[in-house]
Formats: sequence, structure tokens, C-alpha cells
Amino acid sequence: MALCPLPIPPENLYSSWFSFRGAPGGHHAALIVTHDVDDVVSYQNVNQWVDFETGLGIKSTMLYTTNPYDTGYIAPMYTASGLEDIQYALDHGTDIGDHSFGHFPDFAAAPYGTGSETASNYLPEFVPSPPDSETCCTTGMTVIGELGVSKWLLENDFGGPVTGFRSGYLDAPAQFLQGLSATGYQRDSTYALGLTRGSFPFVAFDVNSGVVTTHPIMEYPLAISEDHVPALDPTTYSQYLSDWETVIKANYANNAPTILLIHPIDTGIRFQILQQLLTDLQNQGLDLWVGDWKTFAEFWEAQGVTNARWP
Repeated sequence: MALCPLPIPPENLYSSWFSFRGAPGGHHAALIVTHDVDDVVSYQNVNQWVDFETGLGIKSTMLYTTNPYDTGYIAPMYTASGLEDIQYALDHGTDIGDHSFGHFPDFAAAPYGTGSETASNYLPEFVPSPPDSETCCTTGMTVIGELGVSKWLLENDFGGPVTGFRSGYLDAPAQFLQGLSATGYQRDSTYALGLTRGSFPFVAFDVNSGVVTTHPIMEYPLAISEDHVPALDPTTYSQYLSDWETVIKANYANNAPTILLIHPIDTGIRFQILQQLLTDLQNQGLDLWVGDWKTFAEFWEAQGVTNARWP
């Protein structure tokens, strides 16, 4: 996976530059706030995160893991109370996306599947091998099942299209992009900045035996996250904040967006770092639009600097 060399055809580069905008509302660049809601605690914190961000005057995107039963790896979270949490986010204008059905640690090894996977017959189960393993193995898991069943559940239960996906652990198995296309996604944010070597969105593609295949998916690289080692805590807080600001300002210099991932596993230090980050960026005079992934994506794709659709 790599960046396309230019976001627009070379013959249109000069004329298009003067009408280019880096973010909605004519702002110079964007900070896109996302949350992977992939455990019971994160689900339980959704309402507080929504209220907190509303108080900051921003909207975010929450990507949900939709496991409704004990798979042997994570506890059930797509339950009656979990659905209430998602509805609360929707009622307050939060964008929702998909973060797979089971968030399994060995998703990178998943076979493609048959396309017949449904919410009633897709029953993957994590069976550790050896018994104390945390990475292997899930039986009954497929790419189509993890992408398609989860998407169907969210759309069936909440009535709106789910257009964006991010894989658990940022894993991308063989035929991942083909699976995204087959299950009806428009956008993905699985590939991180360290791999794509840039933050600008691009048309997703893969290369096999020297043959480049594009897919009707826009890839939005993930730039920064609190999911690193050492973990975010009072001793690492300042370093995380400094590192995030460095990336955001480097992207800002090029009108490039920055996608931030924060897991809503607490309402303490993660509240604190997001609020401090926004305060610092404002105090430094950056003309940033801060908001959700879908709003930014619709703005970006409407400019014509990338093409996410094929006939």
C-alpha cells in the first residue's frame, strides 16, 4: 500500500491548486477525531464522550465492534444497552462507522469467505492455541463476515448507511480491499501514516505480481493514536501531546488532514489530552477544522481532487 503520487491528474494540477481547500469551511487543514469502540467499557463511556465533545463544540466518528455474544475473545457488547449507547451518539450528531464484527487478533489470516455470511449463520469463535495464546486462532472467521455482517447489523438496527471502516489492530488480510468493495463500503482508515508515508486520502489499490488493481474505496490514513507503548498515563502525557502536535503541524504545513484515534476506555486522562490538544492548537493560531470523518470525507471527495467512484 502506498500513496498515489498526485491527488489530481498532472495536467490539472496548476489550475486546480487555486481552488483547493484543505478542510470544510475554507479552513487550512483538518483534524479528524475518531474513536474505536471495541470493548464493553468503551461502549459504556460513549454517552460521556459524546457529551464531552459536544461541550468542546466538536463532533467525532465512533467506529463500533458489533460482537453480540461471547466469542471466546471479547465479551458481548452489541447488546440492548450497547444499542442504546449507539443511538445516543446518533441522536447527538455523532457519525458512526464499523470496526469489525469480532475484533479478532488473527484477522490478518482470515480467509475471504463465500459471501453467504449473515447475522444468523456467522458464528466465529476464538480458540487459543496454545491455550495461553492471545493471537491464535479464530474458527469460522472470514473477511466478508467481519466486514459485511457488522455493517448489516449497524444499518439494519439504525437505518442509515455505514460508509467507513477501520480494522481491529489495523490488520488487513488478503483480499481486504476487495472485501470492502464487495460489502459496500466507500471509505477505509485501516492503513497508518507510517505505512502510507503521507496523510492525504487516496484511491485504495494493491499490487500483485507487478499488476496494480484499484478499488472503489477511498483510503484515509490514520495519523496519530494513543494506542502505543508506553501507554498513555501521567508519565507519558506530555510526550504524547508533543508528538501529536508535531504531526498535526507538519500535516498542516501541507494542507494535509490528520486523523486522530482515541479509544474511549476512560473519561479522565483521555478527556484531558484531547481538550489540551485543541487548546494548544488554537493558542498556536492554527486554522484547523475539527470534526468527524464522514463530514470531512464528503467535503474532500466533492472537490474533485480524488475520485472515489467508478462507473
